[in-house]
Amino acid sequence: MSREAQSRAAKPRETKRRQPLPERAFHRAGSAVAFTAANAAAETGTDERPLIAVSAGSFNTTPPEEGNQNKKELLMKAFSFLLACCAAFLAAGSASASDASPDADMALQLRRILKEHPDIVLDVLREHSETALDIVQLGADRRRAEALHNQWTEDARQPKKASLEERPSRGPADAPVTLIAFSDFTCAYCQQAAFAVESLLKRYPDDVRFVFKQSPNSETGILAGRWFVAAARQDMKKAWDFYALLFDAQRKLMDSPLPTLRETAGKAGLDVKKLEADLRKNSQAIDLIVATDIKEAKELGFAGTPYFLVNNLVVRGAVPLETFIDAVEFARAGKR
Repeated sequence: MSREAQSRAAKPRETKRRQPLPERAFHRAGSAVAFTAANAAAETGTDERPLIAVSAGSFNTTPPEEGNQNKKELLMKAFSFLLACCAAFLAAGSASASDASPDADMALQLRRILKEHPDIVLDVLREHSETALDIVQLGADRRRAEALHNQWTEDARQPKKASLEERPSRGPADAPVTLIAFSDFTCAYCQQAAFAVESLLKRYPDDVRFVFKQSPNSETGILAGRWFVAAARQDMKKAWDFYALLFDAQRKLMDSPLPTLRETAGKAGLDVKKLEADLRKNSQAIDLIVATDIKEAKELGFAGTPYFLVNNLVVRGAVPLETFIDAVEFARAGKR
């Protein structure tokens, strides 16, 4: 083997590193996560990409106190990010700073530097991509909250009709806020929302009355709704235990409806034989309640499930706990 060949063999083989993705990946929010992951892989010089779990539309179970702490941390991140931007701007402009008079306005200097060197911002965004995404998300959340408040202001001016007699309910009858759910025991989003509602009721034990109305999308949903109405007639407290257990057994309910209803009612402490007898005896009255609920949901323009009325305010879908809290506070303010 020649000396040249030996020299080549002795040298360690260099790993070719992939170049970071261009800044156009920032043009769409949906591409930003992929941008961060791919550039992280480029930095490590490997083809491995970190696994990223994204939860869209899921409700937030973070207690309000922790949520406030998270907001503080997010604001601190935003502040650090802005400091980093300013530091980068000033560093880039230091070479030309000698040309400017000592009394030159800082804002004008930064504006000029940004105009002459737009790549500085892109460099900072690459280095702080996660913080940038947090800030974008915070802005989107604020715009969404503002739009929701505007909608609720209009909702409050338009009274909405919903029958509450003989519907399963919990909480004080004279509570200042009534939360009405148009829901379905076979709906995955309704199951998700049920957890947020449970946390809400624990937060406002004296201020919120919760009423459950039927808006089923299948025969199994109708059957489960009928059983819940009958359970509430037998024993309201046990009926709410039945409600919680039924949502927990949702997949099983859809696979084998009647056996699951019997089993779940028994676990809730209800008299299953009496329950089935009541369903037969009071069939017309129970069917009328379910049919009326379905009709009212359509008249209110509720397409799909779940939908909620917080007094007259409309809340759509399996929203986070914070949105329910916001709606309750908005409704309470309107009562004052």
